[in-house]
Amino acid sequence: MTPGSAANEARANEPAARERGAGARGRPVVTPITGARTSRAHRSVEERFIVSFPGSYRAATALLLGLVRPRARARRRFLRHAVASGWAAVQRRDFELMLVRYAPSVVFDADAGLQALGVPGSACGRAEMARVLAEILDVFDRFELAPALVVDLGDSLIVLGASRVHGQGSGIELETQVAQLLTLERGLVVRERDFFRWDDALRAAALDPATLNLRV
Repeated sequence: MTPGSAANEARANEPAARERGAGARGRPVVTPITGARTSRAHRSVEERFIVSFPGSYRAATALLLGLVRPRARARRRFLRHAVASGWAAVQRRDFELMLVRYAPSVVFDADAGLQALGVPGSACGRAEMARVLAEILDVFDRFELAPALVVDLGDSLIVLGASRVHGQGSGIELETQVAQLLTLERGLVVRERDFFRWDDALRAAALDPATLNLRV
């Protein structure tokens, strides 16, 4: 979905969106992302446009996420695409594209387990976050991500998926759950907290995992 089409759909949904109010937190809306391509070696044409005109993309995103209710198909389609694009960008170290969707003063907190590998546990700002992510990737000679679900709370998102990593030197291969708790303001991520367990991310957002239908 291009920024222009996203903005047009947001305007079309504006009357219904006013019922929930921008930034309001409602019932969780779970959207599957299974099957998304996250191993692309290059940017798509749309992604090249996003990087070339980040202001247009951010304005369209703020309009869409600020006005359109979580259950709307336009919003769910947009989030599926944005998550798949972002996770693919991380795998190929394309932090410029990934961080288009983040606020300049974003706060990043990695899972505490990464600190045992000597990786910094937190970062503030896009540049520092990119540096920390690069250090995390340097720990592994293979790093694969596969998003599965996004839980939309209106003013925050929980992205659930899996990772497969192969350790540098040790040769150990691990498969684990991964999750992101993303706090949004004006369509941009202002805080990201990462977890190695889905349940930890859900509980950090004050959700009971047992009450959600998390079928992949």
